[in-house]
Amino acid sequence: PPAIWLVASDTLAAQPLIQPDGWAQLAVPSLVSWPSFDGHEIPGWLLLPPARVPARGHPAIVWVHGGPESQARANFRPDLQALTARGYAVLAPNVRGSTGYGQSYQAADDREKRLDAVADLAHARAWLAAHPDIDAGRIGIMGALADATVAAGGHVTGIIPRPLADKEIAHGGVQELALVDS
Repeated sequence: PPAIWLVASDTLAAQPLIQPDGWAQLAVPSLVSWPSFDGHEIPGWLLLPPARVPARGHPAIVWVHGGPESQARANFRPDLQALTARGYAVLAPNVRGSTGYGQSYQAADDREKRLDAVADLAHARAWLAAHPDIDAGRIGIMGALADATVAAGGHVTGIIPRPLADKEIAHGGVQELALVDS
C-alpha cells in the first residue's frame, strides 16, 4: 500500500508511520495449526480482517502457495492484504511437501503420497469452517495454477475434493478443473 509501516520483528505488530487517509489497517498473520487425517499437525498462517466480525462470520479463502516445494510465510502479500481489506479471512497452509520443516516433511507428499497433501487441505478447510469468526458456508480456495490440470497453488495437481472448497478461485490460468465428491 502507499504507506510506510513499522513492524516489530518479535511480535509482528504493525503500526503505520506514514499512511494516507482512508487506508484500512493491515491484517497480521497468526501462526495456527490443525490435525490432518493421520493426526499430524499442519501449520499455516491465518489472516483475519481487521474489521468487526460480521454476524455470519467472515467469508474465507484457503490460499495455497506454489511449489510444491515452497512455503507460506508471515510476509507482506498485497493480494492477501487486499482480500482481508475486503472482509475475507485468509488461511495459508503449509501442507506436507512444504519447505522449512525438514527433509522428511518436504518429502511427505512425494509420488504416491501426493493426495496426502490434498487431504491436509481438506482438513485445513474443516478447521477453518469450525473457527468462530468464519462463515463455514463461504470458504473458497485460491492459488497459482500449474500443469495441465488444476493445481491447488501449484502444489497438488489433479483433483480437488468437494469438502476442500465451495468455490474455486484461480489466478494463473486454468486449463482443466475437476471436482470430485470424497
